[in-house]
Amino acid sequence: MTTNDEKIRAAIAERAGEWFVTNDEAPLDAKTAAALAEWLKASPAHIEEFLGVSAIARDLTETRSHPEFTQEAILARARAGNDAPVQGSLDAHRRGR
Repeated sequence: MTTNDEKIRAAIAERAGEWFVTNDEAPLDAKTAAALAEWLKASPAHIEEFLGVSAIARDLTETRSHPEFTQEAILARARAGNDAPVQGSLDAHRRGR
């Protein structure tokens, strides 16, 4: 991706996050729901980013009850520069339920 493409994608991701929070805070009124639907219909990238934010929120919610995924553990991992994905551990946990 070019720098301009990256900036566009970052702006879409930011807007997806804003839409997610708006949708999560309370039921949307008809006008806001229509605006969200139009934004999602405007581009597959909008849908992809919205679903990505939704997945991250779901995973973070699930991790709250697991000691290996405490805020302190996640911050320590980030400070250590460990870029290994956490997803594998989450998947293993889901299978263990």
